[in-house]
Amino acid sequence: LGFAVLSVVQAVFIQQTMKAVQQDLEFMMSMKAREKRNSTRELLKVFLSLDDSGDGLVSWEEFEKHLQDPHVKLLLNTLDVKTQDLSNLFYLLDDGDGQLKPWEFVNGLQSLKGSAQALDLLTALQLLRRLERKIDFLADVAEGIP
Repeated sequence: LGFAVLSVVQAVFIQQTMKAVQQDLEFMMSMKAREKRNSTRELLKVFLSLDDSGDGLVSWEEFEKHLQDPHVKLLLNTLDVKTQDLSNLFYLLDDGDGQLKPWEFVNGLQSLKGSAQALDLLTALQLLRRLERKIDFLADVAEGIP
């Protein structure tokens, strides 16, 4: 009888522990979602401060004017975005049209934060390896053409 009671107590304890873990997981997920919303809002504020013309786009000229602005650097550092090389940042974020759109700015900077950096780096490395193989193949094919 004592063993049965002990087993019931142990089962209740395990059940309560699992419930607490699930609640903690849900809490952490909601905190992460809130943190991302806040980060997005703050990055949009930075974007708007860079958009001197008010057209909803940031050109290189507008971006360049703010490269040394301590306020912009502080905002980006506060958002956990490294600001050592802001001049290259524009070209990393831009899709090639010479102007940053709000989603390019926000999504690009969010991908530069935390563990996403490592994943993005691995993805880029994998793409480079694929491209290298394709270029090698094309070079081999071109050598065979008279």
